[in-house]
Amino acid sequence: MITVNLSVAQKRGSLTLPHGFRTQIAWQEGRPILVQQEDIDSWWSWLVPDAQTLFTRYQDHCAAEPAAALPATPSRWVRPEWLWACQQQPQTPWTAHWQAWSTGMQSQGIDPLVLSAWTQDILTWLPSLTRREHSRYLQALVAWPGLQWPTRRRWLTALAIWGTAVDLTWLDAVWQADAALADVPTSDDS
Repeated sequence: MITVNLSVAQKRGSLTLPHGFRTQIAWQEGRPILVQQEDIDSWWSWLVPDAQTLFTRYQDHCAAEPAAALPATPSRWVRPEWLWACQQQPQTPWTAHWQAWSTGMQSQGIDPLVLSAWTQDILTWLPSLTRREHSRYLQALVAWPGLQWPTRRRWLTALAIWGTAVDLTWLDAVWQADAALADVPTSDDS
């Protein structure tokens, strides 16, 4: 994740990344998207693959379990099993919805509880990947501009923390992310 402070000129429509950031970015990992503006003077960006790229990249790692039946059209909220059905069979017509959400061409509400389910389900669906790879996969989903997450940075930070320690529970990762974002030290006494 890259955080950039904006000048008055940059707020008017153009933005150039500082040279130091350009050398850190691995462009083959995706395209930079404006994920969220922090405040009036800064924003942060994430490099993410679109849905077709993501599903294709992990196709060979997907467990061969029967996919859930998908409804004809999306309902108000994304359901956890929709992801795994498309990951298992990227040719399904539903992949077009994921592609539109990944590029921001359509938007869809998503409850953070779905992310909790995905952190459990991913162990079954993509069993050959490491915890860090699981984290990167889910971070791509959370960064997609068409999926409407409350407090997106909170979930990206929690996934980054969750991906670093195999024995860390999802709940502990969320609490550590909350503490990190609030700049409050964590301790067992509080």
